[in-house]
Amino acid sequence: MWCGRYSTWWHDPGGWASWFNVSGGVSQAGGQVSALSRVAEHIDVFTVGSDGLVYSTWWDGATGWANWFQLAIT
Repeated sequence: MWCGRYSTWWHDPGGWASWFNVSGGVSQAGGQVSALSRVAEHIDVFTVGSDGLVYSTWWDGATGWANWFQLAIT
């Protein structure tokens, strides 16, 4: 089963933004989502799909959200 992954943000002085679906992406129901920021204005996001494969996307201050992609298994 798949479920949508949603996000929001808070910005002073506007407060909380509306919830939105991250790049139309979905992840495994009950699965975890991990995010990290290696540099300012950039966030990498990782999750496991219902097919058991790992997927990622990113947000960049200059371009917004990228499309989800499957990480290669070697």
